[in-house]
Amino acid sequence: MRYRLSILRCCTLFLLITTSPVLLHTQQQKAVKVSYVHSSVLSSSSDVIKLLDGSRWLSSSATFALPASDIIIVILDEEGNGIAYSSGFEFAVSHLSGTPITANGTLSTVERALGRGAVLELRDGSLWEVPDYDQYDTSYWLPPYRVIITSNELYMINLKKAKKIWVTRIKR
Repeated sequence: MRYRLSILRCCTLFLLITTSPVLLHTQQQKAVKVSYVHSSVLSSSSDVIKLLDGSRWLSSSATFALPASDIIIVILDEEGNGIAYSSGFEFAVSHLSGTPITANGTLSTVERALGRGAVLELRDGSLWEVPDYDQYDTSYWLPPYRVIITSNELYMINLKKAKKIWVTRIKR
């Protein structure tokens, strides 16, 4: 009986993991065009986050978004549902009020760091050169990790660290 219960718990946990929109979002294999918000946390309660741009977001769980910390919200649909990244945490959010300042970019994953972070290879095979002054950060980022490439392809934002660095594409 105890053995069957363990199997049931394991299967239930597996079902929850594979159907979670947050986890499905992070398991995508190819680069995806997205809209996102890159701001700072003005204040947060247990489930409501107010950003510096005046927008308010409802978190699906208790948040660890500290005031003055950077936050990036990848918007998933027209209703304003998205995934927030702040202080190394990832959680689902929905837009409550205000007009967030959005930008467009490409969501991808860094698969390999070459030369102690001097060149980053994305999942699509493209290579991105990192200037000397940003290599201090990238040399400590351990792949794989999610990134957004801004629409002008000048910046790469590490979602886990909420850190923006300069990049130059060297191979498509």
